Parts: sequence; structure tokens; C-alpha cells
Amino acid sequence: MSNTKRIAGILNDVMQICDASKRGYENAAEHVRDVALREFFLEQMQLREGFERVLSRQIIALNVVPTHGIGVLSALHRVWLDMRSEFQVGGDGAIVEECLRGEEVALKHYVDAMAMNLHSGYHNLLIGQYKHIKQAHDKLRAYRTQFLQVMV
Repeated sequence: MSNTKRIAGILNDVMQICDASKRGYENAAEHVRDVALREFFLEQMQLREGFERVLSRQIIALNVVPTHGIGVLSALHRVWLDMRSEFQVGGDGAIVEECLRGEEVALKHYVDAMAMNLHSGYHNLLIGQYKHIKQAHDKLRAYRTQFLQVMV
């Protein structure tokens, strides 16, 4: 496999993670009751959509056609789909918990991709996106704490 195809494959895997996250946040926003939480989910959905577009353009610049719906997407997609059953049972707290779980999967995929010895431009792109996802993860942890305090 050429180095170009290897890089495109790594970027494509991360792009699929962004797509799954975008869909998960959209689903979460549709089911959550808390207005501030809904706004946060919609912001994250838009951010991931932007990440996906940037990664897609990078893949195209490598003269490779981005692919959707295969590869690592299935792992994260299962996590986000699990949210649907949880939504009915645990309310906003369960939704936050499932989003947090999805973000942990996404962060792991970013760490794995950044460990693949990419050209500094691609590596820096992934680092920038990773930082945003880590901030969202930390905010979800704060929301989880807030919901746990309400339950006590």
C-alpha cells in the first residue's frame, strides 16, 4: 500500500468517527429535555460536521475518494445506537452518559490515528480536532456530575 493510500485510510477512519459522532449528537439533541444540553449537543453536531468536511477535503486532496459507512464507523455506530434504548429509561442523565461513552471511543480512535507517524500537517489537524473533542468530553463529564448531584 502506498503511503498516500495509508494516510487517506487513516484520515477516512477518523472522518467516519466524526460522522458517527455527528449523528449521535443529532439523536441526543432530539431526545434531551434540558435546553442548555440540547444546545451543547447541536453545537457538537455542527463541529463534527465541520471536522468531517475538513477531513474529506484532505482525503480528496490526496486523490482518494472518501468512503462512508464502513470500517471503524461500525464500532462507534454501535455505541451511538445503544443510546436509543437508554434514552427511554434514564432521561437526560442516561443521554449524557451515552454521549460520554461515544466520546471516549472517538478519543481513542484519534489517539491511535495520531500515533501513525503522519506528516506534521495531518498530525496537527488531528491534534486540533482531538482537543475540541477532549473539551466536549470534559464538559460531558461535568454534565454527568451535575445530573448525579440532582439524583442524590
